[in-house]
Amino acid sequence: RMPTVEDLVDHFMHLIKVAGVEHVGFGGDIPEGFPANPAGWAKMWGQHGIYPNVTGPMGDWYTYENRATDGIDTMSKVGAMFDRLKARGVAESDVEKIMSGNWLRIMRDVWGE
Repeated sequence: RMPTVEDLVDHFMHLIKVAGVEHVGFGGDIPEGFPANPAGWAKMWGQHGIYPNVTGPMGDWYTYENRATDGIDTMSKVGAMFDRLKARGVAESDVEKIMSGNWLRIMRDVWGE
């Protein structure tokens, strides 16, 4: 089965527990503008679409029906994931680290201000 938003939040909670919130970051690889029909989607994103080196290795489970995490099929819905983290007791400041702060810190450390 495809993971749900709750599965993703469970994963974040595990990462926070194991590595600490300073080492957790969200990287949204959610392409917008999916073709609205299975044939159009398959031509672009399917295993034999224009990115076979990316989507091909994902296996037979990666279909039009299973193309995105349930509940986060567009970037406009990502905020719900952060709301769920807060509901589980993750502090607002830590959610900000996960959303962008940790990435920005690492980029500054590597490339400077």
